[in-house]
Amino acid sequence: MYKREIIRSFASYSNVIKILKKDSQFNTYCFQERINKGYSIRLPHNRPYCYLVDTGYTKMSIVSEVGQNNYYISRPGVFLTLPIVEDEFLPAVEITAITDVIWWRIDTEFLKKILLLEDPKNYIIVNFLLDNRETLNRLTYRYSLSSRDSVYYSLLRGAEAGIQIGPNQMELPLFITYETLAKFSNTSKGYTVRILTELRQQGVLQSSKKPWVITDLALLKTMFHTPDDRRNL
Repeated sequence: MYKREIIRSFASYSNVIKILKKDSQFNTYCFQERINKGYSIRLPHNRPYCYLVDTGYTKMSIVSEVGQNNYYISRPGVFLTLPIVEDEFLPAVEITAITDVIWWRIDTEFLKKILLLEDPKNYIIVNFLLDNRETLNRLTYRYSLSSRDSVYYSLLRGAEAGIQIGPNQMELPLFITYETLAKFSNTSKGYTVRILTELRQQGVLQSSKKPWVITDLALLKTMFHTPDDRRNL
């Protein structure tokens, strides 16, 4: 049985970079890159590189024959991809920078070698799987919500990446727009605009200029009609 705090500490961004830099070939196989907002890359099935985000936010989209679906937003300090088992056939994934991003592009074979040597208890892989399980739980939970609650939920999730500017106020990140909220909520842009207009009229949201601000976080949470179990918030 793993202890979560040990896993999180060992798999932290700073510790992963420290482990990678211990190898003399670090500069040969690890490349720090600055990515402009809006840049997209589609990862092949064989994943020759893994990506570790230093700063900024990315959108991960699973690409199927009918287009992109099941997209989610990844925070700074995490691996976007990580090798788990040999010869795994992975789905096509598109990564889009929704802010300016700095990430490390790491050769997958080099990373495998480092993980075998430096992480025999697989803390980094377990942490990656925990993050993915949490993402899957939240995606599943979102699809169970009504359209209205889905918009509320998306705002509350966006607040997690925001800045607290008052006891009951959160400044939302700049990547939160009508379009991103509509996509994340799985609703139309028109419907999302209508819900946000209601929130402005009720004094819950200020969205006339950037950055948007949730002006009454407590009220928004009470408007979110969910069961008592709020672990997915």
